[in-house]
Amino acid sequence: MTPDEILNEVGRRKQRAIETGIRETLLSLYFDSFQHYPTWFLNNNMDYIHPAITDARELDKGRIQITVDGKDYAFAYEEHYTTLPDGELYTSGKLSLSLNRELVLEFRVHVSSPENPWAETTRSPGDLEAFIEGPWVEVFNALGPRVKAHEKEVTAKREKEPREDPSRLDDLRRRFGIS
Repeated sequence: MTPDEILNEVGRRKQRAIETGIRETLLSLYFDSFQHYPTWFLNNNMDYIHPAITDARELDKGRIQITVDGKDYAFAYEEHYTTLPDGELYTSGKLSLSLNRELVLEFRVHVSSPENPWAETTRSPGDLEAFIEGPWVEVFNALGPRVKAHEKEVTAKREKEPREDPSRLDDLRRRFGIS
């Protein structure tokens, strides 16, 4: 292939990755769920872990491995901090995914930290640096909504349980003089 053909193919594959929405899916899954899974597995706190995830472990700082339907996927996230000439701190990151030790996705992450330290940091996908399409794309795009639905269901159940606990209700009746 000529250099132009290679660059055109890279552009086409980058566009394909954008069209699949895989960057947004993995960004959400990693930060909202997966990064917590190794600790939850260690502490046997399995409620929030979707049943398709059968194992999760921390490999190194910023690197985790999860097993989905019998396949091991390794996620790596690293953040970089740069002080701009005006003194503002700029934060960026990079999220990567490997399957069978082969890098299949890597992209930059834009990090927006609000001035209020209690406000939530937001992250959005940036430039794509690697993308090898395969069945894993559909695995995660299908898993994303299922994980969110599972977590929502568990949260609703946990919120409902104390409300319906007879001994707790009796205690509240007694404490507030309700007959």
